[in-house]
Order: sequence, then structure tokens, then C-alpha cells
Amino acid sequence: VIIRKILSQLKKAELISVARGTGGTEIVKDLKDISLLDVYQAVECLGKTGQLFSFHDNPNPNCPVGAHIHDVLDQKLERIQLAMEAELGQTSLEQVVADAESQMKE
Repeated sequence: VIIRKILSQLKKAELISVARGTGGTEIVKDLKDISLLDVYQAVECLGKTGQLFSFHDNPNPNCPVGAHIHDVLDQKLERIQLAMEAELGQTSLEQVVADAESQMKE
């Protein structure tokens, strides 16, 4: 079930094609044209907010921690997410495959 869901997400993102009947999956773009960010965005469920770090939508305003948690963390977590996404965007699947092949030769 998990694999089918991921394949469906990758197909919807137009990164793969899935053959009906006997099955079979193909990557439809050149590996150099697919970044880890493309894959991440296709399969990661960020929800409507687009935030990786989404937590406690309605903290208790009377709680000393809850009243300030979003003021303290939201911008920091957004910067972390943007940095991670920038890094993912700089790595292609071609690079990942080349690194894997290199490691397997050792």
C-alpha cells in the first residue's frame, strides 16, 4: 500500500510513468533533470500550510510555553526548512546514482 501511494505521487508529479496490466515503472525525465527537491515535493505531505514543521495549531494562551511557542520557533523552523529545500534542489538523481555506483565499486 505504501509503495503504491508513493508511485502514485511520483506519477502525479510527472516524474514516472506506470504501465497498466503487467506493471512496470519508468522514470520519464533525464536523471540530471530531477532533483531530490522534486522527489521530496512529490512525496512529502506538507499539507495546506506547506510547512514541514507544523505543530500545535491552537496552543493555550494561558500556558507560559504555549503562549510563546510560535513566536519562538516559527521563523527558525521556516529557515531550517528553506535551507533543507535549497540543499535538496542542488542534488540531482544523476548525482545520487553516480555516488551509489561509486560506493558499490569500493
